[in-house]
Amino acid sequence: MREISLLRRISPSPLDALAFIKLNHASFYADPVFMVDRLDSIYRHLRDEQPATPTGAPRILLIGPNIGAGIIPSWN
Repeated sequence: MREISLLRRISPSPLDALAFIKLNHASFYADPVFMVDRLDSIYRHLRDEQPATPTGAPRILLIGPNIGAGIIPSWN
């Protein structure tokens, strides 16, 4: 998760905040062995992928309880 999070420092970021929050929450519930393999695969994919956010788009930082697991409307 840390390596994926560090990729978000790149401007524009290779994944949006909602996708990162979903990954973070899934890591709490998924089988640890499965999740480590999956996160490694996701990291390698994001490292080489084009950014999800267009250049020059504003970046917003949300902190606090508003990003709790029960608040996200869809886990699609």
